[in-house]
Amino acid sequence: FNGEEYTENCKFRTFDVYLSDPDQGKTNIRKEPNGRIILKIDGKDDFYTLTISEARDGWFRLVNIMGVEGDNVEIPAGGAWIHHAVIGVSIRRNKDLLEAPGSKIVVGTVEQETEARIKDRYMDWVQIEYKGVVGWIESMWLCGNPVSTCP
Repeated sequence: FNGEEYTENCKFRTFDVYLSDPDQGKTNIRKEPNGRIILKIDGKDDFYTLTISEARDGWFRLVNIMGVEGDNVEIPAGGAWIHHAVIGVSIRRNKDLLEAPGSKIVVGTVEQETEARIKDRYMDWVQIEYKGVVGWIESMWLCGNPVSTCP
């Protein structure tokens, strides 16, 4: 995070987010970060849960795209990427946002069942933006279902 390189041998765990495109039109899914458009998802007609497996410079690799009606969108071979500006999550509980992963410095608090924007990812920590405050939260406190509050 913060542009620094880490040489730790860390496995990136998947987590779910949902499509939250402010334009509410068709959302571009790309072959690689900022690359060629390979899919367009229409968020006006359905709600989508997206499973993320990797982060790179504000882009997230998709491993699964599922509509709440149960219809999977097939991801072309080689994978697909989505920009952080069009995905969101809700928060399972009121939680403090931290200055850095594992830090004890609190930069703000995010309220339960409110939407936040994903910015970055480091191991099991996710950087989010909530009401103009950017901070880190453990991924276990995020809900990627667009129509429920998650358990």
